Amino acid sequence: MKETNVFGRYYQIYNALLALGLIIVIIAISWFTGLPHVLADTKDNTITMIMNSRYDVTYYPLNVGKTIFWSNKDNVDHKIKITESTTGKLVSESDTIKPYSNFSHTFEKAGVYHFSDPLNSQMGGTVSVSKDITTNTVFNNMNNNVGIQLTREPTKPTLGKDTNFLINFINEKTKKDQEHVDYDFVIYSANGGENKQVYKKALHSVDGLEQATYRFLQPGKYVIKVTIYYILFNPVNPDVATFNITT
Repeated sequence: MKETNVFGRYYQIYNALLALGLIIVIIAISWFTGLPHVLADTKDNTITMIMNSRYDVTYYPLNVGKTIFWSNKDNVDHKIKITESTTGKLVSESDTIKPYSNFSHTFEKAGVYHFSDPLNSQMGGTVSVSKDITTNTVFNNMNNNVGIQLTREPTKPTLGKDTNFLINFINEKTKKDQEHVDYDFVIYSANGGENKQVYKKALHSVDGLEQATYRFLQPGKYVIKVTIYYILFNPVNPDVATFNITT
C-alpha cells in the first residue's frame, strides 16, 4: 500500500512537470517566432489634460461598460462636463480637478458623448461608445520595453467613411503610458502584391497617446506599421509593430 501511494505521488509530480514544460515550450515558441502578444487589460483608459490647456486626444473610442479617467497634468484647474452629443443632455459633471488629480466616468450605454471643460471654453472632445471596437497590442521582441497598442473603430472599416485609430505607447514595466515618443504611423495598401503607402503621420507624442483618422476608399488588404524612433528625446533602435486590416 505504501509503495502504491509513493508511486501515485511521483506520477502526479511527473504530470505537473510535464504540463509546466509544455507551457514553457509554447511561450518560448511564441516569443522567439515573433508572434504578437496581447497585453492584459491592465491599463486605464485615460485622457490627459496637458500644458496650455489641451487634451492629448479629442476623440476616444471606448467599449461599452468601460471607464475613462481624465487626468490633469496641466498647471491650472480644470473641470469635465459630459453630455449626449445628439440631445445635449447632461450625463455627468466633475468638481474642480486640481493639477495631478483626476475624474472618471463609466459609460454604460452605447452612443456618442461630448466632453468639455467649463473653465476653458476652447477645450472639447468626443467619446464614442460601442461594441464595434478592436484593440491589439504588440509587446514581444521589442527593443525598448515599450508596447505599441492600436485601437480602431469600427472593427472592419466602412468604405468611404472615417476609421478612427488610437495609438498608445505602453511602458511594459509600469503598464502606464510612455511619455515622449517620436514615431510614425503608416498605412499601406497590400493589394497587387506589394505594399503601397497611402497614409503617413509622424509626430512626437507627449503623453504616449495619439489619434489618427483615415478613410478607406478601396476594398482589400491593408497593413499598418507603427515605428518608434525616439523615447524621452533619445534615439533608440527602432521598434516596429505591424497590424493587418481587411476592408
